[in-house]
Amino acid sequence: MKTAEQWVCKAVAKNDIREWVNYLYAHDGYLYGTDGHMMHRVKTTLINGYYNPLTMLPAPHITRNCPIIDKIEYFFPSISHGDVVGIDEASETQQTSRLSLKWSCSVYSFDHKKVMTSINNDVAVKLHIDNDKLRGVSEFGQFIIMRH
Repeated sequence: MKTAEQWVCKAVAKNDIREWVNYLYAHDGYLYGTDGHMMHRVKTTLINGYYNPLTMLPAPHITRNCPIIDKIEYFFPSISHGDVVGIDEASETQQTSRLSLKWSCSVYSFDHKKVMTSINNDVAVKLHIDNDKLRGVSEFGQFIIMRH
């Protein structure tokens, strides 16, 4: 992936019955993408509203308020590079780190494919497991994955 917008689009659902999760949502300087189990967010200059993830054009036909916006502090409680725990790679090879991450996803019941999508295959990303959520910061922005 080359851009933050492409990364946030990876979290958007495809053909979900809940129409709003098939689109990006811009709100107060952030762009959100979610499928209901994982969410990506990046800073943006887009005007508040829904956007088509394929064209990045506004999607004015969706008129309902985004239900996740009222819960953003639950999902992203002041997460930053300084307050999340990192994977220690000082003595590990990248291959070992990938195996370690896969094992951790299995033990903590997180979808490994969603985790790898969120971290953009960069195992050096900062991660924090918090009860039923895996929160993190990638090179593009913040993400959260709910336990299956």
